[in-house]
Amino acid sequence: NNFGFIFQKLYLINHLTVEQNIQLAMQKSDKNFIDVLLHDLNLKEHKKKIASELSFGEAQRVAIARGVANKPKVIFADEPTSALDDKNSEKVMKLLFAQAEKNNTTLIVSSHDSRIKKKFSNFLELD
Repeated sequence: NNFGFIFQKLYLINHLTVEQNIQLAMQKSDKNFIDVLLHDLNLKEHKKKIASELSFGEAQRVAIARGVANKPKVIFADEPTSALDDKNSEKVMKLLFAQAEKNNTTLIVSSHDSRIKKKFSNFLELD
């Protein structure tokens, strides 16, 4: 209930729809919140699409929506923008930070993506 995970390997269930994959992470299904997440990630038209029909970038954004769907207190994100173009990377980071602020969530991100490093005030760099 308190943790949201955004894995580098997406772990979507290929025979379920986008909406169903997101619902898996929710204690109580909230279709309005799912619609907001899909809108924010530019996926609204894919709501009823089967996960196996998505591009990798679309699937990655579904996995991100699933990771924040339960409004967790801590979000662990492993390379959340690795397969995304600049526009979608920006949308993902806006969503993650907005959810973190709205729900008083701690956001822990592991990434090699230099585009997002500047968005964090606290970070640890490992060589």
